[in-house]
Amino acid sequence: MTGGSDATSESATSGLAPRIVHLLPCLYLGGAEQYVRRLIRTMSADYRFALVAPDGPGTILFEPDGITRRPFRRLELDAQTGFSSVRRALAEEAAAAPIDIVHVHIESGLLWFAHNVLPDVPRIFTAHGIVGAATLKFWLTARIVNRWADLVCVVSEDDRRRFLRAGADPSKLRLAGGGVAAPATTPEGAAEMARRLGVERGRDIVVGVLARLEPEKGVDLLIRAVASLQGKLPRLRLLIAGAGGQEARLRRLADSLGAAQQVRFAGYVREVGDFLACLDIYAQPSRAEAFGLGVTEAMATGLPVVASRVGGLPEQVVDGETGLLVAPGDIYALAGAIATLTEDAALRFYMGRAGKARHAQYLSLEQFHRNMYKIYREAVALRGFTGGVTL
Repeated sequence: MTGGSDATSESATSGLAPRIVHLLPCLYLGGAEQYVRRLIRTMSADYRFALVAPDGPGTILFEPDGITRRPFRRLELDAQTGFSSVRRALAEEAAAAPIDIVHVHIESGLLWFAHNVLPDVPRIFTAHGIVGAATLKFWLTARIVNRWADLVCVVSEDDRRRFLRAGADPSKLRLAGGGVAAPATTPEGAAEMARRLGVERGRDIVVGVLARLEPEKGVDLLIRAVASLQGKLPRLRLLIAGAGGQEARLRRLADSLGAAQQVRFAGYVREVGDFLACLDIYAQPSRAEAFGLGVTEAMATGLPVVASRVGGLPEQVVDGETGLLVAPGDIYALAGAIATLTEDAALRFYMGRAGKARHAQYLSLEQFHRNMYKIYREAVALRGFTGGVTL
């Protein structure tokens, strides 16, 4: 066994900050990876971090900060090889430096590996939303975390309720949320982004979304809704930022609806603030969403939001105050909400301002820091090590 109780005592006696290893089953350019990057950046003054995760496009998110990553073979590619690979990666990471917490993301099955390799190291799990056969998945995940996790982070109250209904141990659940800082932007950067995407600020009304291009995000619904408004709102434009397996299909959909000129695909964008500065309305018509990172960033910049009434989104968007909520999958309601905001500049301003205030009060990066600081401190204390950490 590598790690164990000696790992904590070494951190404590050396005066080093507790060391946390994030264990992920994949590295895409999605919300979970953004969440981990934000967590590392937010808490680097109090904790040391490393990453154990397979190769993937999301690697670029961590390179600018110099976060060390130990790769392993993705389990779904070859189970037998993947099992030995993840065990070896964890053991090697523990041998490189003592580990005080293993924070598992997305796939609860990785908790077993963490327990098997590092049985005395506290384990935290964050689901980041469960899609697909959600009821069964929540039930299975609840049983796994009850046995192998010490603490379970939920990103919304809706996630907490779903875990409780599935039978998760309530004493292990902690609300982490997902606050963000307002994305940085400059007038020059925003102007260049608008030029690159072919929109005219002040003339076009621009609705946009930041999302992985996967079915659960409902980007196809957004394309259909905007396309249906072409005759009524000829200056309406849709900007889609993100990458994923559905991109080719979504492009074909826009073409088939005669909306190729109305819909622009931006691809993955690093300059989130400049992208949001091009918008008048932010839309998140997800079919499933535990917590909308793009929604929070949009609110931080003062944009009104149209979102589906699903998962944790109603906890972020106050219907009629900071934006408009519609039933998931309802294209007509989605189009109606977009049209309402497109035609009423005063309403857009009012809702955007209210959203910015709500972000500052409930969804800020500082609030996220406080929540996770308490959770990590509690996890570290499970092994009797405080390391001088105080609230």
